[in-house]
Amino acid sequence: MAVKILRIDRPVTNTMTIDELFNQQNDLKPIYNLLTDFNISKEVFIENEFNLNIKGESVYIKAACVKLFSENKKEFSTIIILEDHTRMIQTQKVAAWHGMARHLAHEIRNPLTPILWAAESLLDADIKNSPDFMKIVAENSNSIVKEVKRLQNLLAKFSSFAKMPDVNLKTDRIERVLQETIDMYAKSPMNIKIKTKFQPDIPLVKIDAEMIKQVLINIIKNAIEAMPMGGNLTITTVSLDKMVLIEIADTGIGIPANIQDKVFEPYFTTKESGTGLGLTICSKIISDHGGHMKIISRENEGTTVIIALPAEMEGTKT
Repeated sequence: MAVKILRIDRPVTNTMTIDELFNQQNDLKPIYNLLTDFNISKEVFIENEFNLNIKGESVYIKAACVKLFSENKKEFSTIIILEDHTRMIQTQKVAAWHGMARHLAHEIRNPLTPILWAAESLLDADIKNSPDFMKIVAENSNSIVKEVKRLQNLLAKFSSFAKMPDVNLKTDRIERVLQETIDMYAKSPMNIKIKTKFQPDIPLVKIDAEMIKQVLINIIKNAIEAMPMGGNLTITTVSLDKMVLIEIADTGIGIPANIQDKVFEPYFTTKESGTGLGLTICSKIISDHGGHMKIISRENEGTTVIIALPAEMEGTKT
């Protein structure tokens, strides 16, 4: 079954060792590395999800490792459990795209109506002969321009989501990327105070720095907008369980409890001019890095966004 899940093209007639199983092809190295690191760690349970490209096929595998100790607790065996989530993920993607397509059609239809009305009114004979014709032309033209810009913004966001490039991972210091992003907000409103709490000697990470900056900019921008009367924005980094955690906490208006589980859904937004793709794109970028995002929020107290990225365990910051 493991051979089938891992798409190994070879018959299995005898017992196969773990080394033989995972060294069949380089595509499987991430799972083998997880198991190797787990065996030398003090952890008794660990799990991770992998988006692997095996012979050109995208395969989504969940791997869990468990240690079973002997009675004297000095020896142990390791069980690795593999689950093939490929069909489930593909089904979810199809459902998500169908939902996005319906929402996009709805969002395009909304501005088309005022555009049509504005254009048709300019062709009306009575309006053409009206002494206020030039005033009406100006008003309707402004309405058309406004709605067309809204459509352009919507389509630009959709295009950036649909054509998102593959991540180009390079070993980097997350605090460097954070500081460069924070420096962009040096001229943020005076009533917004940005504080940093970076853990010393935090492990390196493998990231696409520009994509991570895109995520950070989106989150920081949302945080500042959530504090119209001013407040504190605290950015913290910490290393935990082979992950590097980035915590971005504001003291803003917060997110109502009844919509917190919808913030990562495509096209969900509470902003009048928002497209609802910002956090969806952020979540996808972090997922492509092998990480995940979480939001914790309380109304009138603030919101905390937690980003978890895999640590590069071969080396740490010096």
